[in-house]
Amino acid sequence: MTTYYSMRVWTKKSPVRFCFDLVKFCIDNGLAFANFDNYGEDGASYRIDIRATAPIPFGLQSALAKRMARWGVLKINVEKWDEPEDVKQGHDIGSKLALRFREFQKEQHQHKFDWSPRAVTFLIALMFEKWWGRMLVPYWVKGSFDETVLRRALAVITEGIDAPWNPVLIERTIHNFLNNLGYGLAGTDQVLYSLMKLWWFAQLERGHDWKTNT
Repeated sequence: MTTYYSMRVWTKKSPVRFCFDLVKFCIDNGLAFANFDNYGEDGASYRIDIRATAPIPFGLQSALAKRMARWGVLKINVEKWDEPEDVKQGHDIGSKLALRFREFQKEQHQHKFDWSPRAVTFLIALMFEKWWGRMLVPYWVKGSFDETVLRRALAVITEGIDAPWNPVLIERTIHNFLNNLGYGLAGTDQVLYSLMKLWWFAQLERGHDWKTNT
């Protein structure tokens, strides 16, 4: 069992715009990075939790203190992060996906691709199909975006990652991925609700026999 350490950074403004810069800054300053969770749009407080597999370096905290004004940092708390292993793994995967997706977005910026909630929902549906099972996306939904770009994004962000079937891991992976993209609670709930419908469409497509319940 790996011990995780958490650095919670409280800010006076939403960290949605600078959380990726903050994570990179921490890694560059010696953090044994594991995952992060952006709570910038949770409706209660502005904070970002950055977790590591080794104690938070004191030098990092000192370096971060010098940037408190730039990022609007109010205070920093450091403590151990004690969660079940599948929760940790889900957050690790979700964070890696978010970091890779951010880089893919930068590369695609020149194409002005519309990364709307509907498009991201379909991206996660493709992710679900790759790891966990069939999803059925109606043709009128697919017509809203460039599927080729989304499949390219899927290949880039999931390369080398194996996510086993585990309901807790699946939920935490998707939740963390969306959180770190700045969706917040309301946006995440909306996407998860849409994914649930796509999953049920797939069950109907399988030809479920309602009389025998098979």
